[in-house]
Amino acid sequence: MFIVVAVEKADSLMIARGAMWNPSIFRKEGPLPVLQCLRDYMDVAERYDNMFPNTKFCVCEMVKPLISHTPEFVTLNRAKSNHDIRKCIEKDLSKL
Repeated sequence: MFIVVAVEKADSLMIARGAMWNPSIFRKEGPLPVLQCLRDYMDVAERYDNMFPNTKFCVCEMVKPLISHTPEFVTLNRAKSNHDIRKCIEKDLSKL
């Protein structure tokens, strides 16, 4: 964050909260469906070897407004690997 502030000579940096739930909100063509964002996020997280706890947190944040307090969210919270998250996305969250 500090690099961005220094390079851009900005006083501060803000990230839109909506981007946590659907990172595609800044697309000119409009946001993608959440399911597509989840799949794309998992592709990037795995390609760059993102730490599993962070990947799980981000995926949970993306779906929390849609499915919190549901059996699907419980299943996602129990995931122990990226493979478990992918299974949950394709099986339990495919309705999003």
